[in-house]
Amino acid sequence: MSEQYIIPPTLDERMHLRKALKVFVQTLHLCPPVSLKQLEELADAFVSEHQADAFNAQLLTLNALRPWLMVEIHNQIWLPIVAGIPHERRLLMLPKCLSRHGECQAEYDEYGLLCHRCGRCHIPHLQDKVEQLGGLSIVAEGFTQVIELIENRVVDAVIGVSCLDSLEKAFPLLVRHAVPGLAIALNDSTT
Repeated sequence: MSEQYIIPPTLDERMHLRKALKVFVQTLHLCPPVSLKQLEELADAFVSEHQADAFNAQLLTLNALRPWLMVEIHNQIWLPIVAGIPHERRLLMLPKCLSRHGECQAEYDEYGLLCHRCGRCHIPHLQDKVEQLGGLSIVAEGFTQVIELIENRVVDAVIGVSCLDSLEKAFPLLVRHAVPGLAIALNDSTT
């Protein structure tokens, strides 16, 4: 995709914006799901409302952050619902790009990567954390496998980790199926 996606470069900047977004969304009393167009309008309203804020000086421009802001607004809208879904009914979807390209010896099945737990990447650690909470995880590039798990009532919520470009592509499927979900944008698309 030719569009440049920008994410606030530091954790402090991301957390500052997330706090402001939480307040912004709470005042609106929105009911999920919301459309991509609504998210665009909400991101634009947030940018207009916060253009002169002190944190804006630390960032390039809030407009450049629009796709990231949309993801974070979406998360704030869905968070209360996802938080109410038991861990064993949630799915963590990790991207294949978290594995070490060229070093990864994992195999693939119809649901995605079958990790051999070689220790060369963070995937096993993340999957262990999810398992400790009683949840499920998969490492896959596409969202179609997830839709199957939802339609078969295996999971009720999805937490997807990916680059902004992939999250944008998966969004229509989430909305079409009214899937409760959160999205975690990777800070670096070259991982």
